[in-house]
Amino acid sequence: MRVCSALLSLILAVAFTNGTGASAAELSATDILDRMIDQSRLTSENKQSRWHACRRITTVEELAASGGVASRKSREQRMVSSNGVETLRLIKVNGEPVKVSGKKRNGGKEPESEGDEDWKKEPDQKERPRKDREGSKKGKNGRGEIDEALLRRFNYQRSGEEIIEGRTNYVLSFSPKPVGSDADMMSRMVSLLNGRIWVDSTAFELTRVDAHLIKSFDIFGGIAASIQRLNFAIERMPLKEGVWETRSMRTELQGRKFLSSMRMRILMDQDEFETLQPSKIAP
Repeated sequence: MRVCSALLSLILAVAFTNGTGASAAELSATDILDRMIDQSRLTSENKQSRWHACRRITTVEELAASGGVASRKSREQRMVSSNGVETLRLIKVNGEPVKVSGKKRNGGKEPESEGDEDWKKEPDQKERPRKDREGSKKGKNGRGEIDEALLRRFNYQRSGEEIIEGRTNYVLSFSPKPVGSDADMMSRMVSLLNGRIWVDSTAFELTRVDAHLIKSFDIFGGIAASIQRLNFAIERMPLKEGVWETRSMRTELQGRKFLSSMRMRILMDQDEFETLQPSKIAP
């Protein structure tokens, strides 16, 4: 009986070490990071065959010196993702439904949406497929994802655990690894970021990111622009089918562009997620 009891205890101990020979409490920052990267690879493969949609609201606020909002512009879009490609359809601009005018764009093939002028005459957002790119996958439309290449640019330390919406999360502090003098502008800016990430202890999915510049960043020696302060935050959430999506992203920066001061806040929120059937892929 003692032998059976000891054997059962051994089996249970192995079963609850998450398959690495170390209990959850003993996982190092490197262990957690490696598991999160493995999960992100699997998630990336699954997304290629997953079709889903959501509502995306992007708000750009120009801030006064006092910190108050001087101006605000917003747009609401319906995003449809299929086979790793996003298609966006503009629904509202500054809270008002978009009207389709009689004018044509793209050689007369596509009607023009009124209200585009509120976005500094950007290309029409009615339908715009966009393939994912490496690194921080953040295009003009504000969606933010973080891949292995970006994660490995930092050093990590485990700094505790937190409960977020009933789920246990590992908290990792990160600091940048040095880059060479020939690094491109984006790499140099990333090398000035530090902060914390939250990783779900069960799914090993990224739950939150909170990052900021450790010192100012100059563009072309400060002649073109200088960013004195940058705060960046992402929140992600699990959906019913077990996949995780970005729920919100916040960017706040303060600096100078040429001779003008610049204070700006960009907010992106996504909700109304739904899984689509192939026959309903149109946005």
